[in-house]
Amino acid sequence: MPLIVASLLTFAAAPAALAASAGAQEPPLLRGAYRGPYDEVLEEQALAREGVLLDGWERWEFWYEHERSGLTAGPVEEEPEALLPNGRYAVHPDALRRSEVIEAATPLLLRALRSPLPELREAAALALGRTGVAAATDALVEAVSDPVPQVRQAALLGLGLAGTPEGLVVLGDRFSDPALAVGDRCFAALGLGLSRRPEARSFLLAALESNLNLDRLAGDEERLLQATVWAAGLHGAHDFIPLLTARIEELERTAAIASRRVRTIALWALGSIHDPAATAFLVRRLGHQDLAIQRAAAQALGRLGDPGALGALAQRLRQGGDLQTRIFCLLAVGRIGGTEAGRVLAAQREAARLDRHLFAAWGLACGFARASQQLEEVRSELMAPPHVGDWQGEAVLDPRRDEERLRGALALGLAFSGDPGLLEDLGALLRRKGIDPDFAGYLCEAAGWIGGEDAFGLLAGVAGSGPSQFETLRGLAIGFAFLGTPEGAARSLDLLLDPDSPPEVRLAAAHAQRHGRFSSSLQRILGALAEDLDDPVLARRNAHLLLAVGHLADPWRGDRLQSALEGWNYRQEFRLQRCLASY
Repeated sequence: MPLIVASLLTFAAAPAALAASAGAQEPPLLRGAYRGPYDEVLEEQALAREGVLLDGWERWEFWYEHERSGLTAGPVEEEPEALLPNGRYAVHPDALRRSEVIEAATPLLLRALRSPLPELREAAALALGRTGVAAATDALVEAVSDPVPQVRQAALLGLGLAGTPEGLVVLGDRFSDPALAVGDRCFAALGLGLSRRPEARSFLLAALESNLNLDRLAGDEERLLQATVWAAGLHGAHDFIPLLTARIEELERTAAIASRRVRTIALWALGSIHDPAATAFLVRRLGHQDLAIQRAAAQALGRLGDPGALGALAQRLRQGGDLQTRIFCLLAVGRIGGTEAGRVLAAQREAARLDRHLFAAWGLACGFARASQQLEEVRSELMAPPHVGDWQGEAVLDPRRDEERLRGALALGLAFSGDPGLLEDLGALLRRKGIDPDFAGYLCEAAGWIGGEDAFGLLAGVAGSGPSQFETLRGLAIGFAFLGTPEGAARSLDLLLDPDSPPEVRLAAAHAQRHGRFSSSLQRILGALAEDLDDPVLARRNAHLLLAVGHLADPWRGDRLQSALEGWNYRQEFRLQRCLASY
């Protein structure tokens, strides 16, 4: 009860007190996050002829890079526990043991949390949180007072991920203290959501009950409110649904423009709670006059996964209109899956043919839904000769490259459908001269997802073919890890351990260590860190290694922190979202 009382007294404090708080969320020190081809799209727009409107923001890669964790490691809501009753993380002979995490990894992570290098302290805080070792709580509590804001932010997230009662008290106090920087308070809110504990549910419900209203839609108060709504979605308690739906409707009537961002976050939260009780509410917003609300509703329905929404999604697709909304509707249909989803996708075949971005989304959706009647066409299109210029309204600087990127979506869709015959086609594509490095990278991911000895041989051949650009190396780091074999894990880890690997490659390899959970991988990482932990020249590489320890040792199957971005409309960018995307 004291936590709830504190929330009511301080979040609703006088605006002057909140205005006095300094410091918004700071971009993490970690480097290497890749959430889509932002640089390419901006360059294309800058070089485009006057009057030519490019549609690069509809590229499928943006969606996939935000969703990969849930698509491959599994949603955090399903089979959350990775640990088996025998204390191992997997069933293979080289499976990581929980005792190794406690006895070998935790002492090194605690040492890194005391490092003079802030990059290491930041990474160690996140890793300790993911491991969930209760003995690290005191160190994380101390780290929330670190002089570097990025370390404080990571420590607050770490306390939430660890979810200990002592950590919750600290998170509640930080969230409720109006004298603290608003950035710290926002991350304390997210920590409460990540904990998923009943005490945090009561705390967040009380805060939203008091503050999700018109009076909080400005300045620091709004930023804190956004984080609190986001935390409700991360927590996932069903109790949030009636409160969120009622307050969204009220804000639509009284402050439609001012509340737009808060409402889009609230729609994301409703989808993240995975309760069909929110379906009808979200369906009604598929036809909203505000495109941001339409898009958020379509994304939320895909994340929620209720087959009862398929009829409404099909109707919205038939209506045409906003391209981004239709893309999200197609992907939502695919994510929901089932026989009815296959029929909806079949009905959209001709419409999808009119736009390359729609077709990319359609191909991915057919793969997710395992729509067998459509998959043969997807495969045929993947291998067909280029037909540059055939897409309606095509306006890109390099049409051939753009088509290759589109076909990356088709390759992944087929891989997610589980088609083992795909490997031969992937090999033929990878042997083509001069293919786009983005395309090659996604082909490597597709091969890794199919798995098997032939897939390893294919990936090894790409790796041994000479120097590659970071996009291809990144696909190799992920594809090797997808194999789930000791040989694949070792090759992915080679790219992580190499100080000369681009940061995008190392970070991808660090995240990918969730696949397989090998004891030998942990031992190699700990050995490298024990030797070079305090070397400032290797600080960025070592930060990625520390993150990898957290991913290896996380007792949850899915990545709770990455789930903060799943189902999020990447075009709705703001400071807190950019911070989370960097992890």
